[in-house]
Amino acid sequence: MKKGFKRTAVFAVGAAFIPLGVAGLVLPILQGVIFLVAGVILLSIASPTIRSWTERHTRKYPKVHSVFEKMEKRIISIIGE
Repeated sequence: MKKGFKRTAVFAVGAAFIPLGVAGLVLPILQGVIFLVAGVILLSIASPTIRSWTERHTRKYPKVHSVFEKMEKRIISIIGE
């Protein structure tokens, strides 16, 4: 798969997860936090700007940062780099 297409697809899926996460915060059926976290991680994989933003904001909380890095590694292992 071409790298540009994969990056666009990852960005599109991440961008789709964000509204699902917001809806999940209101609706009892969806787990909003899971979709928000997955969306932010996917967006940070596809965008260097969002990657630096997440690095800055998760470094303040070491436990959150370690969980974020573990989830990011797991997602990268699934989708490939």
